[in-house]
Parts: sequence; C-alpha cells; structure tokens
Amino acid sequence: DLPLNSHFHFEALAPFDNPDEFSGWAYYYLLLEPKKNPDDIINDFRSFAVNYINEEESNKLTPHLQKITDIHLFSQKARELERNGSMQNIYLFAALALFVFFVALFNFINLQYSGLIRNYRSLQVMKYTGAKSKNLFFYQFMESFIHGIISAFVAIIIFESLLPSFNNLMGKSSEAAISLITSTIAFTIPALIIIISLAGVYPYL
Repeated sequence: DLPLNSHFHFEALAPFDNPDEFSGWAYYYLLLEPKKNPDDIINDFRSFAVNYINEEESNKLTPHLQKITDIHLFSQKARELERNGSMQNIYLFAALALFVFFVALFNFINLQYSGLIRNYRSLQVMKYTGAKSKNLFFYQFMESFIHGIISAFVAIIIFESLLPSFNNLMGKSSEAAISLITSTIAFTIPALIIIISLAGVYPYL
C-alpha cells in the first residue's frame, strides 16, 4: 500500500511495453547519488537533450528539479498530481493555536487569582493552625496539577475525535497524521500539565 503521506496516490499501475507509444505529460523521478549536485544535472541537460531532439527545441526547454520532500508544502505548480498543503496554513493554525492557548492560560491564572481571594480566609485559618507556607504552596500546586491532568485527558479526547473531521475539511485523508498522535501526546501533554501547574500557583507566589 502507498504511504498516507505520499504526495500522490493511485489505484493501479500499468507499464508501457514501448515508451514511444506514450504521448503527453509525464513526471520523472530521479534518485541522485548522495554527493551529486542537482545543479550539475541542470547544466548538462541541454547537451543531453540535443542528442535526442533538435537544437531549436532544446533551447526552449527549461529543466527544473525539485526535492520530493518539498512538493507537499512548498509546491503550487500547474498540473500538480494532487492538491498540496501550504506552509502558510501551518503558520496560520500554529499562530491561532498559540493565541487560544495564551488566552486560556491568562483566564486560568485569573480564575486561580479569584480563587485565592475567595479562599483567603480559609488560608489564613490554615496558617494560624500551624500550616507552613510551603505546605500551602504544595496544596495549591497539587490542585493545579490535578486540573492539568484532567484538562490534558479532555484535550486528548477532543483531539482524537475531531482529527478525522479536520483532515476532511482540509482535503486530506481521514487517517492523515494519526501515526503522529503518540509522539505529539508524549511531548505536549507533559508540557501542558507542567505549564498549567505552574500557572495555577503563580497567584500564590
């Protein structure tokens, strides 16, 4: 099966017994040697083409090589095999996600500060009864830590539920990026829990 992250997909392959029977557009893929410079191929292409077509036609050719890894996000050429992605969309959604994250973080800190004011008397009573500042700090940290864990699990459920619909909206396969879920969660969820925990105790510092 073709990988989901391939820049084009097909249902069948059929070879040509005689390449001369083919007419029309074609896409060629070259596997270069590790130290081969693509510019050398472009520079030698015209002398190569003269051996197969007349010089006038070869002068009209404008050869161009493109890295296969650049096709999906950086290529918007005519006659693309499939609709490609865009780095601008990635930057846009990343900026939007960061904006929403900081707004939510700011609101969470405000809620914690409101809770501090609301629980001020009870905190003072705990101090008078012998509770030390580090004990109160640890109590608030654990409360925020639990909030972070709950928020992280809710985020995972929402993310996995909406990912197929988001892929369909973006014109991608419904299974696209599913293989990245584990690595994404392994990095973002601990970071999210730590950030929420620290933000929760910030008003108490």
